[in-house]
Amino acid sequence: MRIFLFSLLGFIAPVLGSVLLISTYYSDASSTRDLTAPPHDGSADDLGKGNMPKVITVGSGVAFASINSYPELDAAVDKNFLVSFLVRFDELPDTTYRHNLIAKYARNKRPYPGWAVGVHRRATSLRVEAYWRDAKGAGGWFPFDSISLTPKKWYAVSLVIQPRNSLAIYVQDVGAPFESPQSGVLSFGEKLRTNAPAKFEGGYDISEIGVPATNAELVLGATRQGKEGFRGNVALVLLARPDDLGKSVEEHVRILDGGPSHIVGKLRPEDVSLWITESGSDESRFQSKIELSGQASWQESN
Repeated sequence: MRIFLFSLLGFIAPVLGSVLLISTYYSDASSTRDLTAPPHDGSADDLGKGNMPKVITVGSGVAFASINSYPELDAAVDKNFLVSFLVRFDELPDTTYRHNLIAKYARNKRPYPGWAVGVHRRATSLRVEAYWRDAKGAGGWFPFDSISLTPKKWYAVSLVIQPRNSLAIYVQDVGAPFESPQSGVLSFGEKLRTNAPAKFEGGYDISEIGVPATNAELVLGATRQGKEGFRGNVALVLLARPDDLGKSVEEHVRILDGGPSHIVGKLRPEDVSLWITESGSDESRFQSKIELSGQASWQESN
């Protein structure tokens, strides 16, 4: 009998010790866990539960997304004006064509006041361009440095305007911003894997041009068919009117690096005019309704 009891105790003791060791480990681990870490780990299981990021897809035919006008979607005389978004091209424009990516100007009312960002294929180069025209007709399309863009890749494009002062464009190659290397599933939860800092593409003096304002709707994507219209995806659209963005290229790059999802964290909520997140909705204080027209659609990014 004693031999049996000793044998039984010899079996139970290691088991009890293991249980105590495991419980102590998990108790210590939970007490030191970083509570600021996001609960989403980028796993395929989590991403499949309605959390897939959405992008606007502009397909064949007339296709675009639009938002009704309100004053904060235009620049203000006493504030900076910032527009930043992610874009992916199915195909780049053919020679002589310009693809409008984002625009808010009076298309049917001369002198067409407003603002826009597009990509224009010229005879010998591809250029990002910005449109800035006041109600008196001063201004127009401003071309920037020759640029190399690759279809099927994502880029962060940012327009920075100091009204009655300067206008500048920055472009950043963000690689595959939504692809989780662990799961192969596209995810906004990952930090953008930028291949290089935001690149200054050039700037213009706009001190002689008034600040445009218009009741025209804000348009994302193409409004024309065929080769004239943009085809691809737009995501993470940010418009803001911050008091201060700095005055140098270096200061702008520090703010713009990483694209819209990183820029918005550096702004005050009251500065944000529009913030279309991965949910497919405007999460700014204005909660604007996004209308899809023609062949435009929401697409989960996987």
